[in-house]
Amino acid sequence: MASSSDPTAPLVVMISGPSGSGKTTLATALVAKGAPGSVLLKQDDYFSRYPFIPYEERVDDRYETPEGIDFARLVADTKAAVAAAQTPPAATGEIPRRLVVVEGHLVACNE
Repeated sequence: MASSSDPTAPLVVMISGPSGSGKTTLATALVAKGAPGSVLLKQDDYFSRYPFIPYEERVDDRYETPEGIDFARLVADTKAAVAAAQTPPAATGEIPRRLVVVEGHLVACNE
């Protein structure tokens, strides 16, 4: 990945917190304010063992453990999004910073 001091590199933002705390709402708003080409990756799209069930419909806590998340695919998709979001310098000298926002209750659990 590019260095954080590289002005063409996208800013990677990770948003974590408990279920129902507004992570997706905040992440969606950030991506909308980012430069065109900003990306949102939702951890809910990476459940590996179980299909996604909305929080209010769950009857157990199996979704609250790292084992239920396909972190290998989430990391690979994050790296691909960062590579795709590299922004060449604009003719004006201004470089719009794209965002790669990753949100989920366990996004900070993987190495």
